[in-house]
Amino acid sequence: MMRIKVLACETLRDEIESIMQKHNLDYEVIWLESGLHNTPKKLFECMQKKLDAITECDRLLMVIGRCGNSVLNLMTGVYETVMPRVDDCISLFFGSDKARNDYGREHAAIYMTEGWLRGESNIVSEYDHMLEKYDEETARDIIEMMYGHYKELALLDTGVYPIDRLYEKTEMVENITGLKRECVSVKLDYLEQLFIGPLDTEKFWIFPAHTKIEI
Repeated sequence: MMRIKVLACETLRDEIESIMQKHNLDYEVIWLESGLHNTPKKLFECMQKKLDAITECDRLLMVIGRCGNSVLNLMTGVYETVMPRVDDCISLFFGSDKARNDYGREHAAIYMTEGWLRGESNIVSEYDHMLEKYDEETARDIIEMMYGHYKELALLDTGVYPIDRLYEKTEMVENITGLKRECVSVKLDYLEQLFIGPLDTEKFWIFPAHTKIEI
């Protein structure tokens, strides 16, 4: 039996655990802290360290996008590595970079999921940090400067948690930014295909053992 392990961003924990439970998969999952995405160099270093430590594995599923070229020049180990052909995790929910970019051009959205809100760095945590340094008016002005070019807060309904719960948790974000929340139904088909196949090479990069990733 093929020995499969998973390297994944914490942001996708809810969705990954849902898929694994649905298909009775017991793969070992190695989690990456979501906050690392804000510093691609640290994300690269963390991923390389984890890749180097992986043993007794025939195939590694990397559930991550290119994320600011943070995967460029990673060296894989003794295992085959499979990775979705997307720029970031949000595109996994939309089914492709094109679909995500098409929606973004029309709506100029900030995307949110429960996993994203649990991350170490998000609008709420940034706002709280600013309040420690500035008065409320100044903090709101800074948020406006950072996010004022967006038009919408897109709450991604991935189907693995009640969307009402996400509305409750993002009320503060809407109040801080002044951006209207919109529910966007997305699917887990792309992510699910990574776990159960088939591995269409138009959707996934498949790297043999001991490969330097150059994408």
